Parts: sequence; C-alpha cells; structure tokens
Amino acid sequence: MLNSKLFRASHNILNQIIGKRNFAAAQKIQQLSSDHSYGYPAIESISIDDTDNDEIRINWSDGNSSSFPSIYLRDNCNDGKTPNGQRLFETYQLKPDEIKINSVSFQSDSDSDTDNQEQVEEKVINIKWSDESYNTFSAEWLFENSLNEHHRLQRSQRISQDITLWDKQLLPQPNIICSYSEIDENKIPIYAELKRYGVCLMDKAPIKEQYDINNDPPIINIGNTLGFVRETNYGKYFDVRTVPSKDAINLAYTTAGLSVHTDNPYRNPTPGIQLLHCLKQAKTSDISSKEGTSVLIDGFKIAEEMRIHYPEEFELLTTIKRPFTYYDLNGGYKFHKERYVIGLDERGQVESIHFNNRSASCINWNINEDKIKSYYRAWKLFGQLADDTKDKYAIEYRLEPGHVVIFNNNRILHGRNGYIDEVCDDDGTGISRHLQGCYIDCDTVWARLDAHQHLEMDRMKRERKMWKMGEMNNV
Repeated sequence: MLNSKLFRASHNILNQIIGKRNFAAAQKIQQLSSDHSYGYPAIESISIDDTDNDEIRINWSDGNSSSFPSIYLRDNCNDGKTPNGQRLFETYQLKPDEIKINSVSFQSDSDSDTDNQEQVEEKVINIKWSDESYNTFSAEWLFENSLNEHHRLQRSQRISQDITLWDKQLLPQPNIICSYSEIDENKIPIYAELKRYGVCLMDKAPIKEQYDINNDPPIINIGNTLGFVRETNYGKYFDVRTVPSKDAINLAYTTAGLSVHTDNPYRNPTPGIQLLHCLKQAKTSDISSKEGTSVLIDGFKIAEEMRIHYPEEFELLTTIKRPFTYYDLNGGYKFHKERYVIGLDERGQVESIHFNNRSASCINWNINEDKIKSYYRAWKLFGQLADDTKDKYAIEYRLEPGHVVIFNNNRILHGRNGYIDEVCDDDGTGISRHLQGCYIDCDTVWARLDAHQHLEMDRMKRERKMWKMGEMNNV
C-alpha cells in the first residue's frame, strides 16, 4: 500500500493570510478552496489488484473508494490524446498483456519531493505498464473521472445546480440581459441565463423592418452571433403575422390564441434555441387587456411537479413516445417524429420537453392497447398543468417593439393570447402584430458556455497555485 497526502488544505494559507490582516486575499483563497472543483479529497492510499495486476483501487479522504481498471486508464490517459482530446490510437489494439500494471508511484508535478514543494504542488500518479511504458494521472483527474456511485451522484448534482426551476413567483418575467448593440460582448451572460432559466430578453433592437445586403433581417444577425441559424422549410427566418386564413399554413399566422407548446416537435432534431424579434405589437382595448401577450412556462418545472405528485403519469410520459406530425404537402413536406413528452438523461434528470397538442397524432404510434387510456390520462394531466388554470406556473408579459425573446425550445413552453388585428400604419394599411423569428441549435450555445467555464476554471486553478506558492502580492 502506498500512502500520501496529496494536498494540504488551503485553509492553512488562509490562516496565514488572516494573521497578516490581509482579509481581501483571505476571502479570495476561501472562494478558491471552497469550490468543489478545487476541494476534491486527498488520496489516502492506493493498491494494485494482486490477482491480475489489471486494476488499481484508491481510497479517498471523503471515505469513498474508486476502482480503475487498467483498460479504462490506458484508454483515457491524456498522454495518448491530442490537445483537443482526440485519441491517437485504436482502443481495440490495446493488448491484455501490455496493460498489466507493474508499479504505481507518487510524484509532484514539478518532480520535486521536498516538503515545501509537497505543500504547493499537485501530486500525480505514475503508472508503469507491463510493456515498460508510463502514464501519469493527476489526483484531480482521477477524482473527476471516478465512477464510484457517490462521486457520480456528486457530479450529477453539480450539473443540476446550473439549472433553476421556476414558476411565476420566482420569475415574474424574463430578465433583460443586454441591448441589441451589446450582444457580442454579452454572449456568455445570455448562454448562462438560458442554461439557468431557459429564457431571457434583449431590448433596443430595431422597431421597423430592415434588411442587410444579404436580405437578412436583424434576427439573423442575432442568431448567427449567438450560434448558427438553422434553416427550415420556412427559410432562414420566419414572419409571425396574420395572413388570410386560406393561406395560413400554421395557426401562428392567425390572430387566434396559442396554447403553450414546443415548436416543431415533429422535426429531427427539434429546433433548439428560438429567437423572436418584436417589430409591432397588437393594440389593446384597455390597460389591463392581455391581447397579444406572450405566455411562457418552465416545462422542466411541470415535469418535476409530476415526478413528485403524479409518479405513475410521470413514468408513462418518460417511457412511451407520442407521435407528432405536420403536413405541408403543397410545399412537399410531411414531418413526423415520435418523442417522449418528458425526456430524461442517463442519470434520470429531465433534459427535454416535447409537448404540442396541435401536432400530436396517432400515426404509427407504438403503444400497447392496454396503455392507451392511462397514457391519455397522463397526457391530459400534463396539458392541464401547462394550461395553468390556478395561475401558478405561467408568466404573461407583453413583448414590446424592439424586444427579442430568446428561449430553449426543448424546455420552455410558449404561447400567446389571441388579439384583434387592425390597420395600424400611417397610410391605413398593414397589420398590428409582427414578429420575426429563427432557430439556432443548442449544441453551439452549450459548447461555448462549457468552453468559457473550462477556461475560467483553468485560470482559477493557476491563480490558486500562485496563491499557494506565495507568488501573489500582499501575501
């Protein structure tokens, strides 16, 4: 058995700083050391499997232990990958007799064993394999990649902390993050808000139709700044405004109210982030009127309410898919896809909502006959909660000209109250409500946010190391 304390508690440095009355520095150290990403437990002991020499077991100071099979370590070691994480070998080529573990040793990342260095340097595990090659693994990497059940649960909880479920009391209306002219320097705050609440607003966008040299309106500029606009059969963007009923290919192009829904659940993939730019808003008959107001509901919140209070219905909506179908035969399209109303990830956390009563169908529905009645009870229950007759979940707000609402279409259910269309232009023509919209995929948004957080974490690690080595001023 090999025993070593890989990390000294940063509170030692904290106490030294407080002793010097440097409270600002002490507060910074506390911030750095309290974060779970930096305060991972120390390795108390390591042992090699004596039978086959193909596994190591690590006992951590948090009372948990982790097993690391040699194939897992060899396959995922950073030594065999490019800087962007791409593997440089084929896993199937790893031979059993080449990945036996000959020995395991500790060393600091500066290859120094002095007591002083041990206090400030991170420790790494050095493994010598049966083919005489070596790989090194930091204690941090081993902890972050531990598949111990408790550690996996910790990571899942840490991820879920980035998401805040909301109702109308917690979030009376979407938060305005920035103005139209400030979008480029506010991409990360927008991404973070979309991650946490699923929705945000931007203001001071143009209030009249305008198009650039590519004949694109401002909504395309916004979409391509935040991600990459996804073109559909509607084009790069779409106009939400009244058209004659005989020409309306979508209920959104009428004055009718729209119950809250997921846009286009019949597409594969479903549109991710939706953006809607208000150019004109419907006139209201009085100050308290809700004509043309937008409605938003956190679908994740509805799902978790069902998990707690209606577990049987929750299980049906997470285990049986519902077909969604949309016909645009004149345009040459018939869209069809089966979706779980409540989509769960591999950890059982809600990751998507697909609910659209207008386009739900029974075409090629793969459901047992004895489940139809119970499924409809679950479907109706979700619809009743989303309809929000008790005025608990939905926020209603008036999207004013120049406002842009941005939301995660796979989480936020959106709708609108009906309105009366009337002429409103100076020449007596035109329509009273006009939005322009587009879609961008979620992966770009989340990837950019993850990259920012990754770089920020690296920066904080370097800063923490500088503090621990006493290289920062006023320490």
